Amino acid sequence: MNNFRIPTARGHKRTAVSIDVTVNGVLNFVDGRITDLSEGGARIDGASMPARS
Repeated sequence: MNNFRIPTARGHKRTAVSIDVTVNGVLNFVDGRITDLSEGGARIDGASMPARS
């Protein structure tokens, strides 16, 4: 039996911010900027990472 998931819009309110950050990875440090913040997470621009990191 297949269970298909229907995509839905994000349920958390998004807040625009501008916060400079340094992301500490396992082998490196990457500078970025948090531009979108919510209860469910944050968007970091300028720091290239795999999805769902």
